[in-house]
Amino acid sequence: GSKLYLAEPELIEKLFAYILDLCKYDVNFDIRDRTRLLRSILFTPNCPALKSQTDKIFLAAKTCPEMSSPSQENAVFALNTLSHVVGHEVSGYEPIPDFPSEVPDGSIRNP
Repeated sequence: GSKLYLAEPELIEKLFAYILDLCKYDVNFDIRDRTRLLRSILFTPNCPALKSQTDKIFLAAKTCPEMSSPSQENAVFALNTLSHVVGHEVSGYEPIPDFPSEVPDGSIRNP
């Protein structure tokens, strides 16, 4: 919301102020704290040093977070197999074969 407010302040100001008013009464204390922070930086003239730096605070370029899975090293095993869960090949494990390059005959599906 703060980025949209900074991009189009005259268009969004009343809506953003209304949303911040609603957030004052939220059950989650983190949302109430963030609301007080945003309101003090964007709407009160008490701190002109912060007000002049709002673009650097809210619109700064940020790197994308690195998403890694704890089971990424187990991705070589078929999903939901015992080998996938324990992280090493269990005796009797048979990997799923790759897709064939040519479409097999449909009669192999009939019992």
